[in-house]
Amino acid sequence: MTIIPLHDGIECGPSPAAVSLAKAINLIDGERDKQHGDRKENFGMIAKLWTVYVGRQIKPKDVAWMMVLLKVARESNGSHNLDNAIDAAGYAALAGELAEAGDAGC
Repeated sequence: MTIIPLHDGIECGPSPAAVSLAKAINLIDGERDKQHGDRKENFGMIAKLWTVYVGRQIKPKDVAWMMVLLKVARESNGSHNLDNAIDAAGYAALAGELAEAGDAGC
């Protein structure tokens, strides 16, 4: 655990928000990456399937943003679950990555 020095000389561990982001990072580059394979291919396949289903083009970055919205809906309609925030942060990061990489071939 990283110790963060505060301005008044007191040290403490990372904030709960930082811990959640670290969990999202570990999921993106760890467990989920191994479980679901290449993220661009995975989101590309989902985009193709959703495109056929809804009858309009969905891009991989759109899939990631819609998954963020899914997590928001779950949090809004159910009881609080920290995993919703962790997963939403991960999906938002993937949306940015996919948008930066472009949607060529999908």
